[in-house]
Amino acid sequence: MREGSDATERTPCAICHSYDTSDVFAGRTEVPLVSCDKCGLVYQAATRTAQQLDDAQSTAYARPAQRFAGPVERSVRLFRSARARLAERLLRRPGRVLDIGCGRGVFLEILRGRGHAVRGTELSEATAANALPGIPVDPGEVRAGRYAPESFDLISIWHVLEHDQRPDEVLRACHEFLVPGGALMIAVPNFASVQARIGRELWFHLDLPRHIFQFTPTTLKRLLAESGYEIERCSTGQWEMDPFGLLQTALNRLGLRPNAMYDSLRTNRAVQRDLSPLYRAAMLLLCPLGMLLALPISGVLRIAGRAGTIIAVARKPAA
Repeated sequence: MREGSDATERTPCAICHSYDTSDVFAGRTEVPLVSCDKCGLVYQAATRTAQQLDDAQSTAYARPAQRFAGPVERSVRLFRSARARLAERLLRRPGRVLDIGCGRGVFLEILRGRGHAVRGTELSEATAANALPGIPVDPGEVRAGRYAPESFDLISIWHVLEHDQRPDEVLRACHEFLVPGGALMIAVPNFASVQARIGRELWFHLDLPRHIFQFTPTTLKRLLAESGYEIERCSTGQWEMDPFGLLQTALNRLGLRPNAMYDSLRTNRAVQRDLSPLYRAAMLLLCPLGMLLALPISGVLRIAGRAGTIIAVARKPAA
């Protein structure tokens, strides 16, 4: 157990704000992970500077217009369209949408084309510069006072909340920015999933050092409730993430170079330096074959509530 003498150097639990923790994975990860002794939330033990967070995030980006190889990129856009449809079901009319950690802004581009007013955020000027033309993106952390109260009808935090050192402050700020009855959409990896249990420190979606927090449905719902939201939905399963995460995790556990298949699909050459052309070709050939097996397994895990991602929808209570 770790206790409070070095508390100022470590990240407090975002739910109960305790510094009493136990080690996770016994030091087998590149950065130490701990579990809160009071509520069970798992997170990185040490605090990090904004520059360190931005440096870790920047490797995720390649050309602004295309992050993955052609067929995968087209699939990404299809999934963004599905997310846009979810957003529109939560909006009563064309509305004002904020996407925190918007990346290139594909989701916002789709909503803008359907008549919604859109805005995004990114951690720094460098990552904000990756946005598609015409998408307004504000650099910097999202905290209270960043936008005027009741500025948005819907806020999306899609696979971003786990990157922030203070997710509790992010959620309270979003509560301030939403109109009464406004909707919040969240997606995060599921640390209680079967693939996380199989992969352990080699789980694809552990994604260290970029993912600071590792949520479960229980810890995410508690954090939302304590931030003032009414939870409409909290379920597991996302076709965009789950089958591939399961496949890559299995390959990692079998002893292949960690995340080699994922890196082979990306357009960022910097992450492919240690992959020979033959190795990449083998990964690209194995991917569709492995997905044929991963897809039905992911469907079963989704039904069982043990899939690799969590999707939550919550609302600010109506006045």
